[in-house]
Order: sequence, then structure tokens, then C-alpha cells
Amino acid sequence: MKNVCKIPLLFGAFVAAFSQPTLVAGQSELSKQIVAADPPFALTISYNQQNPSMEKTADQVVKNGQWVSFRIRKTNISNYEIAKTSHVGGSYGYDFEVRDGSGNLVGPKKPNEVKLKGDDRGAAASGTKDAVLQPGESKIDFVPLGRWFNMSAPGTYTIQAMAHTTDDPNSDVVKSNILTITVLPADGPHPTQ
Repeated sequence: MKNVCKIPLLFGAFVAAFSQPTLVAGQSELSKQIVAADPPFALTISYNQQNPSMEKTADQVVKNGQWVSFRIRKTNISNYEIAKTSHVGGSYGYDFEVRDGSGNLVGPKKPNEVKLKGDDRGAAASGTKDAVLQPGESKIDFVPLGRWFNMSAPGTYTIQAMAHTTDDPNSDVVKSNILTITVLPADGPHPTQ
């Protein structure tokens, strides 16, 4: 009888472990990964406020609780087709490094605080043209990092996205630009940009 009771607990732990994106696991190891010398793609992270087609890579000021999302553009800069999404890394095929104003790594929110909308892995059948980026082609993902990482305390945060060049977890990585976000108290004055 005791073994039967353990099965739902083990299943619950399995679901909890795999339903949350890889947000911080190994953040410090990611910083140590070799950056690709001749990357096949470029990554750009920007703050997505209201216009999905507008890329805001400049420093941003937001009020706590008024996160919209972040926009990550992956552009094939090679002369051959590449996979749209890596199967290693976290959600959307990216890993993220988030640091506070002192340079400390910021942890993820607790699993019960994270509300996931899913990720686009599996959106295109593997091995089809829908699963690849042609030379010069880009894909854009809108990622709710403000919901995943604990950036609720007022202050300055830096965010960088990273992706492996292949599906090998030991492969070189491509890093995005570093985006700086200043979080104001929720009851403070409206930020001006």
C-alpha cells in the first residue's frame, strides 16, 4: 500500500520538474561556456512594450508589476540553413542570465508563481522546412521573463539570452546583447522614456 501512495508523489515531482523552463539551472556554467567564434546566428534581446514589430534594445525603465514581455530575435547569419530552435537549453531553446545591480545572479520565481504559456518546440515538424531558418531569415519569440525571474525588487537588472549552436549541450553558445532594465516601485511615479 505504501508503494502505491509513492507513485502519485513521484509523478507530481516529475511533472513539476519538467513543466518549468530552465531558467537559472547552471546560470554560472552558462557564463563559462565557450562563445562561438564564427556563429551561424545572431541573437538580439529587446523589451517589447506595445508594438511587436519594434525592437527596443536601449535601457528601459518599468514599474514593478507592469512587465509586458521580452522579444528575442534569432537571425541566421550563415550561408546555410539552421534549426529554428535548439533542443538543448531552456524554454524556446534559450537560456537566460539575469543579474541584479550588484552583479548577483537572480533566481527564478517559485514554480507555483510561474505561469507558463508554453514554448514553440514542436511547433514545426522536425526535418521540415518549417523547422529551419534560411540564410538571412529570422524568427522572433516573445518571452515573459518578468514572470519567470524574481525581478520584483526595485533596482537595475541585466538580462542576456544564450543559445547553443547545435543540439549538443557541450556546443559553443551564441550570446545576445545585454539589456538593462530599471524597475521602479509599483506605487512610484510613471517612468518616462
